[in-house]
Amino acid sequence: MNAEEQKAVFGVPLQIAVERNPSHDGVQLPAVVRECIDYISEYGLACEGIYRVSGVKSKVNHLRDLYNIGSTVYLVDHEPNVVASLLKLFLREIPEPILTSKLMPKFEQASVTKNANQQLELMQNLIRELPVANRTLLSWVIVHMSQVIEKEKFNKMSLQNISIVLSPTMKISHRVLNVLFTYSSVLFKDTVIKKYVPPLKPATSRWTLELPECSSAIEEELKKQESLLNHLHEDLMKVKNIKKEEELWEVQRVVTQLKRKVKYI
Repeated sequence: MNAEEQKAVFGVPLQIAVERNPSHDGVQLPAVVRECIDYISEYGLACEGIYRVSGVKSKVNHLRDLYNIGSTVYLVDHEPNVVASLLKLFLREIPEPILTSKLMPKFEQASVTKNANQQLELMQNLIRELPVANRTLLSWVIVHMSQVIEKEKFNKMSLQNISIVLSPTMKISHRVLNVLFTYSSVLFKDTVIKKYVPPLKPATSRWTLELPECSSAIEEELKKQESLLNHLHEDLMKVKNIKKEEELWEVQRVVTQLKRKVKYI
């Protein structure tokens, strides 16, 4: 396996994508998913045909390549349809179904259960059985797409249209999707889509960084920096990289600054 293959976040099992492209705030999702959802939530909810109209393929593939080599990506430079297509591409290229091959037949059985209360209970139990990353991804996608559907007046994306897009993308039948959306407010009641704020990085030079002032913000930032530090350590154990080593020492310096600052608050 070459260096690029060791970094790839598209086309790999979901848990590996989480490890290679982590959200450093503790949410068990690849950062690419968070960043796409954040972008669409801010710029694309009212865009007609969002998730149905494809973005320019060359632009989508370019963004995919940037994520796969671990580069910094600026989605704000692109159109909503490009970012929506990027998220669909990520979901489509996950090798195993989000509901897992093992549980998929059980979800299908639950979707045809006649008793509504029994159906809801079956769905709740099955979702709890999913691996954490799968459960988190499923909940965030359904909640996000529910927000898209709420803007149907502007984007023309009804539940039916969203299901037509999601079914082949996530390898989930229309029947199961319909049940997930029908009970989404109960099944995913604890899911709050939190905007992803990555760890702070020096803006103008490597020796200047605006640190937060209040203790809670400092502690939250410290957790992110320590998560980033661990991620860099793991990367360097796999492949020697001078740039990564420099970044690691820079992050270590930020961690030290934050720990020092929290002592005096």
